[in-house]
Amino acid sequence: MAREDLDWFQEHPAPLDVVGLDYYPHSEHQWRLGDDDVVIDETRPLPLQLGPAELVRQYHQRLGRPLLFAETGAPGDDATKLAWLSRLVAEARAVRAEGVPLIGLTWWGLIDQVDWSHGLRRFHHDIDPTGLYELRWRDGRWRETDPPEDPATGSRVRRLERVHTRALEAWTDLAARPTMETVGELAAGVTTPLWGEAAAASSPAPDQAA
Repeated sequence: MAREDLDWFQEHPAPLDVVGLDYYPHSEHQWRLGDDDVVIDETRPLPLQLGPAELVRQYHQRLGRPLLFAETGAPGDDATKLAWLSRLVAEARAVRAEGVPLIGLTWWGLIDQVDWSHGLRRFHHDIDPTGLYELRWRDGRWRETDPPEDPATGSRVRRLERVHTRALEAWTDLAARPTMETVGELAAGVTTPLWGEAAAASSPAPDQAA
């Protein structure tokens, strides 16, 4: 980018209405030294993670805008998803009680994904358990079966069944209940300045600059 273009954007900032966060159980990483002093990048164990509440606090302190978890979830079985959902709701309630404007949670995805673990670059037709609905492969007699080599051209019929889960029921229940009963009321008296206002408040006046 040309310097004059960068200067223009700095002089004409576009404040965001809301900041969306992407956060999963595997989002926090740590480095450690392995054999031969090789640096290993790995997911930080859940008990050692800062967690969603601290993430929201830090982003709000830095950006001064309302926030939402625009994409979150916990790949795995029902118990894993329910535990992650419970943690998100509890920590959302905690930060809202502090006055941090966390205003939404979006679970990704609504249904399990197919071949997501392969980056959608390989057609193995494997089901990745990410959704609130579970997917299962069925044969022509609607019996559970292995993934097909090619569901479009294979000699045997294969279809995907969408199955309700306890995680879906929990999510639906939370969505139907009043906010006060789930993530709680946002503490009163909290102001959220625009980026420009926040920057002006944190920057020294011209005659105070070194």
